[in-house]
Amino acid sequence: MIEDTFHHQDDEPGFVIGWRHKYKFEAGEYADEMTWGEARKRVEELHAEHPDMTFWPKKKHTTAAFYNPDAH
Repeated sequence: MIEDTFHHQDDEPGFVIGWRHKYKFEAGEYADEMTWGEARKRVEELHAEHPDMTFWPKKKHTTAAFYNPDAH
């Protein structure tokens, strides 16, 4: 599934920040969940603090069966 990152409302919840080091083979995501607007702002701050890394807001994915008991 491809996310459409340009059509989110600033108050839409459920986003985390993905990161990747530009020169090392390291990548991951921060566990703190926030809204789309908060994530975009934090990405800009992180880019300024860590120019050797790249950051982006991404929708936090959960497993439906584990988090939604009605999904069985």
